[in-house]
Amino acid sequence: MSRAVFRVIAFMLCVCFAAAPLRGEGLSAEHVVVVVNANDPASVRVADYYMAVRQVPEHHRVNVTLPAGATDIDRATYERQVRQPVRRHLEKHGLKDRVRCVLLSYGLPLRIGNEPLSEADQREANELRQTKRQLENAIERQVSAVARIGREGDTPSPLPTDSAVALSAYLQKQLVAAHRRIETLDAAERERAAAELWRCQAALFGPAAMLRRIENAGGDGARLARMKRHIDGVRLAMDRLSRDHRPSAQRERQRLRRAYFGLVGAWTGVRADLQQLKQTVGAALDSELGLLWWPATARRGRIVNTAAYPYAHVRHRLGEPRVLITARLHASNELTAIRMIADAVHVERTGLRGNAYLDARGTDEPGYAPYDRSLVALGERLQAHDAVGRVVLDRREALMPTRSGDDAALYCGWYGLRKYNKPVALVRGAVAWHIASFEATDFSPGSTEWVPGLLRDGAAVSLGAVAEPYLDAFPLPDDFFQLLMTGRYTVGEVYLMTKRYASWQMTLVGDPLYNPYKAKPTLALSDVRLARPIMPDVDEAAAAIASALVEE
Repeated sequence: MSRAVFRVIAFMLCVCFAAAPLRGEGLSAEHVVVVVNANDPASVRVADYYMAVRQVPEHHRVNVTLPAGATDIDRATYERQVRQPVRRHLEKHGLKDRVRCVLLSYGLPLRIGNEPLSEADQREANELRQTKRQLENAIERQVSAVARIGREGDTPSPLPTDSAVALSAYLQKQLVAAHRRIETLDAAERERAAAELWRCQAALFGPAAMLRRIENAGGDGARLARMKRHIDGVRLAMDRLSRDHRPSAQRERQRLRRAYFGLVGAWTGVRADLQQLKQTVGAALDSELGLLWWPATARRGRIVNTAAYPYAHVRHRLGEPRVLITARLHASNELTAIRMIADAVHVERTGLRGNAYLDARGTDEPGYAPYDRSLVALGERLQAHDAVGRVVLDRREALMPTRSGDDAALYCGWYGLRKYNKPVALVRGAVAWHIASFEATDFSPGSTEWVPGLLRDGAAVSLGAVAEPYLDAFPLPDDFFQLLMTGRYTVGEVYLMTKRYASWQMTLVGDPLYNPYKAKPTLALSDVRLARPIMPDVDEAAAAIASALVEE
């Protein structure tokens, strides 16, 4: 196997880096609808105050009726008493295309409760498990063929199927060994063995992974361009089909995976689909409303947020409804919710000023390291650009101790599950959040969770999870705060651009119109460096291919 092919496979598996910032659409009061629980007087009062100070038009208010004080509702109640009333109101007032943000006033439930998998989902899970076993058997056959190249009777070690990374490393080792054996053969035998190795690689990884090798070999430019467009169209089609729950759509997606990305691509996808089925049982109420205009056939749960910045250039090609910005005005009491609004409006006029406190952990453990690196990168970036007052970056494993600093305008740290310890004193208008599970599930006055604690102690905005979100549901801190500090985007816009999943467990608590750096930006847009790859735009031909594949 050539080094060029290795580079192709590595590119498909690694995380790239993007340095291109995004153009904001400009979120204003005209784009916000406020959802109010008519059964809760506090919800009405908070909504009245917000709509008055932000000058939200009165016909942008939607009254719903839910039990006062409830934290959970079931899916049927959500559909009947929240989603449908909001949709009808926006359609009646001609706001469907105008509204980009749904804001829940104080006193609305936090969660759509967990429900068992339906019979259809259970059947799908069983079919996926069977398909996964079949693909593993097929991969093993190809690995055996690779092992026999240049040597008879070779028996490869058992196939690792516990993770995609382990499987990739295993296959790379087998292909490297075969390539080295080929180099020892005579010319005639080498040509036959190389052809066999090529066939095995194509079966394992599909034509999408072989394009680079063809390109390096001097393939026809026009033909290569057509192939690239076709692969781009296939990728776009698969992306669209991934959010369609109909069995026919999922069968087509599996067919495309196998045909264009080989056995390994198909296996990786099926494994991800099985995991997806486990993560469709509940959601944050406001997060679910982000998919207000999506069809009933759309998947729910941990689905890709197509409004995130990696899709900046291609979201118009996806052919799907907009993902709405969502947030809630929630806190341990009504007065705190009103104070959060007042602080946002006041500080926005003059600009947020203060210190930054970042509580990393100094870990390089796989899965956790990217978030630790993001906190460290943010600290170093703020120091280099002199973007805030004092920057304190704590790299110790333990939580930053209580009252480790004062005048904190920005705070982000982790972990310490439900162990809010008031690490810093916050300035008015502070944006502060903490990376840990279950930190927005209990807003009672005595809660030890981080979101209500930070808000109680002065933050204007925080974010967290209403149920287990898994780590990568959180925005990367460096991405989030960089975009915010440019002054180009509101908190709501930044949250939407940096959260990875829609219809999931995350919630933004605070005024989505708050732009703390609008008056005095502290980071130039040209200095922004984003951590996730931004997908290149897809041309009209590729988009047409995707549409044709989806409609078949």
